[in-house]
Amino acid sequence: FTAGTKLHGAGYGGLVDASSALKEPEHIMIYFSAHWCPPCREFTPLLKRFYEDANASQKRVEVIFVSCDASEPDAENYCRTAHGEWLSVPFGSDAMLRLKQRYGIWAGPDNENPFFQGMSSIKRNGIPTLILVDRDGRELSAQARNAVTRAVHHWPSILPSSPSTPTTPPNKHQKKKQRRKQQ
Repeated sequence: FTAGTKLHGAGYGGLVDASSALKEPEHIMIYFSAHWCPPCREFTPLLKRFYEDANASQKRVEVIFVSCDASEPDAENYCRTAHGEWLSVPFGSDAMLRLKQRYGIWAGPDNENPFFQGMSSIKRNGIPTLILVDRDGRELSAQARNAVTRAVHHWPSILPSSPSTPTTPPNKHQKKKQRRKQQ
């Protein structure tokens, strides 16, 4: 994210400078998603929970939402009703198109956009896609969605406890180990 790139602040708020907003977090994830996509609506609450718990004591993770919705009102409504307090790329902006092109991710209404015509050879993923990047936008992992899903299901071993941290009941192996300790 170059100096001068503007992003919507938390919850589709006012515009903020990307370089300033991304100074503090250790990890940056770019989230390609849309409200019309059932797998997105399933994953977004997991990402929101991960984001909130990861940042409970200090800002460790930032998520940047890139919409694949058909309109700005759809994207804004999705942000305000389902997303965490993360950043988002302004709908229809050059930055939004460049990110979709750079990472080869677009879906739904984007397929009709003349900007993406003739680019099918670089398209690699559908949505939802969560990509872990460094501060310069270099891709570190395109499998961040899988990592977040696993983390949410194993909170106690991944993140420090917080009041909203869900607890997972012990599995058979853990119960057996607990019984041996009690004997």
